[in-house]
Amino acid sequence: MKKIKTEINNNISPKIYLIIFIFALLMFICTFIVTAKYYITIKDYIKINATIIESGYRYTGPTSEESKINYIKVKYEYKNNEYIKELRITDFLIKYPNVGSNRTILINPNNPGEVDNHYMRMICSIASVLLLIFTLFVFNAYRIKKR
Repeated sequence: MKKIKTEINNNISPKIYLIIFIFALLMFICTFIVTAKYYITIKDYIKINATIIESGYRYTGPTSEESKINYIKVKYEYKNNEYIKELRITDFLIKYPNVGSNRTILINPNNPGEVDNHYMRMICSIASVLLLIFTLFVFNAYRIKKR
């Protein structure tokens, strides 16, 4: 197995690496807390099938491409009541959903109009993992520089 060699810039003081490490660790902790809150919030949610009734995108800001939001509107039924909810989605690495197709969503059984914010939960999860990796790399650089 090939060993990966890490090169550290000799012009940078170990204190700078330590400051970056502490800042990255704080950012990771904050992002992890937000992510954990999403997962704790949905722990009692139930899965339900919903039908996509609308799919598209819109612009929410002063310039067009900077503020493009992809969304779907879903219709679902729970305890003989019908609900329609708009959900933000991403078309990154997934097939864009077609109108009329089904999608599994998570709803709050105590408040069926409340749906899991899957988009933000995934963004926070990805950010947590990336920040953890960055934090570990900076810590390793600090450790090597400190020797």
